[in-house]
Amino acid sequence: MCAKPVGRQIWWLADVIDHWDKLQMASFATIDGKEVPYQQGGVTGLLHPEDLLRRFGLETTELAPGQAMLCGTLPVIGGVRPAETFRMVLTDPVRGRSLEHAYNVETLSVIK
Repeated sequence: MCAKPVGRQIWWLADVIDHWDKLQMASFATIDGKEVPYQQGGVTGLLHPEDLLRRFGLETTELAPGQAMLCGTLPVIGGVRPAETFRMVLTDPVRGRSLEHAYNVETLSVIK
């Protein structure tokens, strides 16, 4: 099982849509006690949010209250592997800010 992690802060799409292609994503995995790069790149590697919204038949960049849209992920550096902790950062260099979130992983036993 793998839940989708959600941080405690958001950015409104309207605040970043005009410079969307400048946003940068990175994630880091803690493996054997050492934090290593896991993913890195621009959001240009994902579908543009306006394209995603159009696929859902929406003509606006606003979702209904209480809704959020997950936009995908970047390729993994060095292959998918287990880790103790994952940390992710979304950086907006135009506004000089970032969103950061981290979570610990609990490995479940294999049931046969």
